[in-house]
Formats: sequence, structure tokens, C-alpha cells
Amino acid sequence: MSKKNDRKDGERPQKKSNVSAAPTERSERDDGFYRLQVRALKGQVERYQQKCDEAELQKSDSLLRYSQLEQEMKDVVQYLKRSVAQLEEELMRCAARLESEQRTWEEQNRSLELRLSKLEEEHQEKSEKLSSENMMLAGKLASLEEFGEQKERLMSDLSSLEKQLANEKEAHNNQLYELHMEAALEQARGKTKHADHMKQAAVELQLQARRDVSEEVAQCLGEREALHEELAHLAEQNQALVRENQTLRDSETLTRRKDQLIHPLMRDLSHKNKSNLGVIRKLTDKCEELGVELKEQSSVCKGLQHIHTRHTMLLAEAQALRKEHELVLERGREDAITVKRLGAELDEEQRRRGQTEVILSEAAMALRQALTDERPGLEEQEEEVQAVVRRNQNMQKLLAVLDRAARLGANGRGTPELTSAPTAGQHQTHYRPGDLGLVPRQNQTSREFKVGPHPMTTSQHPRKTSQKRSGPSRPAR
Repeated sequence: MSKKNDRKDGERPQKKSNVSAAPTERSERDDGFYRLQVRALKGQVERYQQKCDEAELQKSDSLLRYSQLEQEMKDVVQYLKRSVAQLEEELMRCAARLESEQRTWEEQNRSLELRLSKLEEEHQEKSEKLSSENMMLAGKLASLEEFGEQKERLMSDLSSLEKQLANEKEAHNNQLYELHMEAALEQARGKTKHADHMKQAAVELQLQARRDVSEEVAQCLGEREALHEELAHLAEQNQALVRENQTLRDSETLTRRKDQLIHPLMRDLSHKNKSNLGVIRKLTDKCEELGVELKEQSSVCKGLQHIHTRHTMLLAEAQALRKEHELVLERGREDAITVKRLGAELDEEQRRRGQTEVILSEAAMALRQALTDERPGLEEQEEEVQAVVRRNQNMQKLLAVLDRAARLGANGRGTPELTSAPTAGQHQTHYRPGDLGLVPRQNQTSREFKVGPHPMTTSQHPRKTSQKRSGPSRPAR
């Protein structure tokens, strides 16, 4: 055993001297790869940190906006509730006023209709009564006019008869006077003639006495009888005229009595006509007043219709305000959903950040182990094959950690809020196994991402993320 150990001890410096050149080059190359990988991971951490900061800013902005919107929504809801309550109170008052005014209007309308019907009945009765009285008065007036005309005719006939009677009396008196004068003259003439005839023709008279006396006596008797007949006829005419005069006087007294009776009737009829005219005027005035009241009631009806239309308009406004209130509530719900979604995205981003920090810490630990395994003390204590195997195991661990980081980064880029124009149907991994985790640095100026409803670029809100780096990534420097 001692020989073998001596032989091995003698062979070790030669093997170490042969292998020492290759591991130094490999360790330098691995260190460069590790530094590039650490730099890429740091850049990715900075990007995640920037995204997290921007997400926190947007979350704070969205929370502030949500609080403002919630406060505005509460104010709007309170205002709408107050306005709706006021409108409902006003509508209730208007409805009560409308009902009261409608009841009063209906009562007034019924009372006015009753009064109008009563007045129409009274007016109809009075008009019928007045028309009958007017017809009676018209008949009486016609009879009075006929009686007046008859009276005038009778008076004219009476005056004409009186004149005729006076003329006849005068003519009769003249005739009687003439007859008396003629009789006296004839008697005187007869006497003178008789005396002369008696003196002149005594002989003739004596001769013709018998013959002439008989003729003259017969003639005188005939004349006397004619005069007696004429006098009797004139006496009869006089008596008839006296009787007619008496009848005319009686009719005149009757007409005077009738006039005395008719004059108060005429005065009563004229007074009744005047009172009826006053009643008719009063009825016409009442009808005019009722027409004015009906016009006022129609204006009140129009006002009630206007109040009813305003009531419907206020109901429509209240309905519109309710719809607006519902829209505001819906908008507030949408904002709340958006805030919840942003909070979930922020939590997801923080979770990814934590996973990234864990992955970075694991990568740093793997790098630290790989670097510590390459120290000269370890290489002197272990054999070359064991060191290579351990190094390969550490590299496999590091590759597994980086593969997890690549899968996490691929899942992070696959979200719709943090996409940067990916190609449809293609999915490119952050790195592939076997390339030692080299991640090409992406252009930060062309990347855009969306958080919530507001798109933002990485150039907005620039911050120094070097102060917020996690602790496990520092030993990797």
C-alpha cells in the first residue's frame, strides 16, 4: 500500500501539471459566462423591478382614482337620492294638490251645473209664463185696439149723427118755420084774397060758391093731411134720433167705464212688462256670470292639465336620473373590477418577482459553489475526475435554475398585459439548454406593456432600481 501511495503521490504532480492549464482556461471562460448570465439576470431583475414599481404606481393611481370615483359615486348617489326624494315630494305635493283641486273643481262644477240647471228651469218656466202672459196681453192689446178703433168709429158716427141731427133739427125747424110762415102768409093772403074775392066777386062766389068751396075745402084738407103726415114723419124721425142719441150716450158711458177699467189693467200690464224685462235682464246677467265662471273653470282645467304634464315630465326626469344612477353604479362596479384585476396583476407581478429573486439567489449560490470548487485548495484535496464531476453537477444545477427562470420569463411574457408584439403561433424561449444561460439583452426603449386600461412604456416614470435589489443577488458580484 505504501508503494502504491508513493507511486500515486509521484504521479499526482505530473497529472496536476498537465491538467492545470486546461481548468484555468475553462474556469475563466465559465466565469465570463457566469458574469454575463448574472448581468442578464440582474437586467431582468431590474426590468421586473421597474415593472413592479410601475405596477405599484398604477395600482396607487387606480386606487386613488377608484377612491375618487367611489366618493364621486357616493356624492352622485346622495345627490340623486336627494333630488329623487325632492322630486317625489314635489310629485306627491303636486298630486295631492291636483287631487284636491280636481275634487274642488268637480264639486264646483257639479254645484254650477245644478245652479245652471235650476236657473235654466226657472228661466224656462218664467219665459213660458212671460210668453203666455205676453200672448194674453197681446190678445188684450189687440182687443183694446179693436175696441179703441170701434170707439173711435162710434164717436165719429156719434158726432156725425149729432151733426146730422142738429142739421135735421135745424132743417126741420126751418121747414116748420117756413111752413108756419107760408101757412100764415097763405092765411093772410087767403083772407085778403077772400075779402077781395068776396068784395070783387060776390056774385061769382055766390054763383060758384057751392062748386069752388067744395074744391077748395077738399084741396085744403088734402094739404092739411099731407102736412099732418109730414109732421108725423118728422116727429117719428125726431124720436128715432133721440133714441139713437140716447143709445150713443149709453155706449159712450159704457166706453168711458171700460176705459176706466182698462187703464189700471194697462198700467198693471206695463208694470208687469217692466218687471219681466228686469227679470230677463237679471237672468241674462246670471247667464253671463255663469259663462265667465265656466271660462274660469276651463282655465283651471287647463292649469290642471299643465300640472299633469309637468308631473309626467318630472316622472320622466326621475326615471332618467334613476337610469343615470344605475349607469354610475355600473361604472363604479366596472372600476372596482378593474381595481381588483390590477391588484391581482400586481400580486402576480410581486409573486413573479419573488420567484425571480429566489431563482437569482439559487443561481448565485450555484455560482458561488462553482467558484469555490475551483479554488487551488480544493483541487489539491480532490482528484481531477471528482472535480470535473462536481463542476458538471453544479453546471447542471445552474442550468436547471436558469431553465426555471427562462420558463418563468416565458410565462411572464405570455400574459396579455406585458406583451411586446409577439408573433402569432410562435413561442421563442429566453434561452435554450446548452447555451450556458446566455440571455441576449433586449431593447428597453421599444418595449411597451399595458397595466389595466392605461398603456405605458418603460421610458415613463424612470427610477433607479439598483437601490431596491434583493439581498441574495449581491454575492454574485
